[in-house]
Amino acid sequence: IHLQAFKNNKPYFCVLDFPLANHKAIDATVSYESDYNKWYTAGGEQALVDGKLGTFDFRDGNWQGFWGNDARVKLSFEEVQSSKEVRVNTYQYNNSWIFIPTQIELIYSADGRTWNSFGPTIPSNVDPKKRGKFIHEFIISSAEEVKFKYLKLQVKNLGKVPEWHEAAGSDAWIFIDEIQVK
Repeated sequence: IHLQAFKNNKPYFCVLDFPLANHKAIDATVSYESDYNKWYTAGGEQALVDGKLGTFDFRDGNWQGFWGNDARVKLSFEEVQSSKEVRVNTYQYNNSWIFIPTQIELIYSADGRTWNSFGPTIPSNVDPKKRGKFIHEFIISSAEEVKFKYLKLQVKNLGKVPEWHEAAGSDAWIFIDEIQVK
């Protein structure tokens, strides 16, 4: 969504962008096996499936932050779903101790008891030393259509800020916005 205010038929102020994503996981039930941080909730429990994408401003209210711990999230669907692809946006701004996750793993289940890998574990190919603000999209793909009622996502945190960084040894952040089931 692009929003522009007008005054006397002339553009007033700057254009505001609100990026959205339409996907199969919107309004799925979300449960957390690890807690997101109270300072970066992105709106709470349903934030990772609300269709709102984060921007280059990590304070935009759409990024969910995990400080010093991995993000472990379970999605539950009312009906069986099918998909070959799941996408997850992550954010890096290492000046603020926010790093791209080291890897992302996705497993699925049709019954909540037997779990299988959705696709290969995706390691990060992003240099943690890369400066600036940027978004990295992880794409987890399956060779064939997968049927599931449950998904579990594990997003691996760097843990501690690396030695070369001015905040070395502090807990590192990971930020994720939307789990998009395509």
